[in-house]
Amino acid sequence: MTASYVILFDFDGTLTESETMDLIYNRFAACGLKYSRQWSQGKISTIQEITSTFATITASREELETLFEKTTLIPGAVEFLQRCIDEDRHIAVVSDGLRWYIDSILSRAGFPGIRIYANGIYFEPDGFKFSFTWYDPDTPMRSSSKAGIIRRYQRRGSFVTFIGNGKSDTGAVGVADRLCARDWLADYCEERAVEFVRFNNFYDLMEKFQQH
Repeated sequence: MTASYVILFDFDGTLTESETMDLIYNRFAACGLKYSRQWSQGKISTIQEITSTFATITASREELETLFEKTTLIPGAVEFLQRCIDEDRHIAVVSDGLRWYIDSILSRAGFPGIRIYANGIYFEPDGFKFSFTWYDPDTPMRSSSKAGIIRRYQRRGSFVTFIGNGKSDTGAVGVADRLCARDWLADYCEERAVEFVRFNNFYDLMEKFQQH
């Protein structure tokens, strides 16, 4: 597989219709969305949000995974991912979420084995443990440095397209060679006169990628 042209995807809200973490928090966390809202307001980091919220969860792994059936990919995402695979493009998911549920949802949708840059979760007898492999102290509010991951590819000579939707994706702005955005991230880029490709679903992007 060639890595000269790379497509990196955010996961929650970009490939999926819903935010998987919020589904988990709403259903199983005693604190609900308390820390998620604080994160959204910029008061706490992603690591603080995850660890604080999961500290209030007593559900088993099996109970948590029942929610994955409710998580669907947005229109056109399946076709877009499949075309990337058929055309032997280098693709990966870059997320501030948890690799555990990203891998499970993608596998359920028919895409096992896609490279995932995200946080690790470990189900221990005394509770949940986490690893933040892609954390960078230069971006302390994020658990995964999306800018850092993009630059890793660029240093290898790759042209990187990043596709995202939310606040955790702002690290890709001004770093990715091409930025595709929807929802909050699209408005953010527009307000700052940042060059980007707006999309609502992946059918919108299908023709734009034919040239590469």
